[in-house]
Amino acid sequence: MRIKKQILMPITALFLINFVSASFHYYNRFSLRELLYRIDSSTMFLGVMFIISFALIFMSLSRVLKDPYGRPNTTIAAVIALSISGLIIYSLNRTYIDVEYFFYKIYYSGYFFGVAGILLFVLIIYLISKLVKK
Repeated sequence: MRIKKQILMPITALFLINFVSASFHYYNRFSLRELLYRIDSSTMFLGVMFIISFALIFMSLSRVLKDPYGRPNTTIAAVIALSISGLIIYSLNRTYIDVEYFFYKIYYSGYFFGVAGILLFVLIIYLISKLVKK
């Protein structure tokens, strides 16, 4: 059995090397900067809204749903929060909200998402530090 594993692993690795190199051949390289540059603002907005709605719904459901011993039932809360957050994002996406136009309309430039992301990150760090102290 050990000999079969020793033979099978290098052969599998050879096939995977070709698969990985073929997937990045079109782009010539992979970097986080290029990946983030390809994400448009409406996709980023929907992603952030999904994370925020999931966190808020999960937090409220985990406080309400308890098991027979009085502990929070996080599994059911996570499934329900994931479903509701998915429906929220689906409905936002189906309404064809033009996020860029909305923020340009209220006189924000394209840098709004960067500043909002930094502020959101600082807020999350602050909330985590408050929860850890309790």
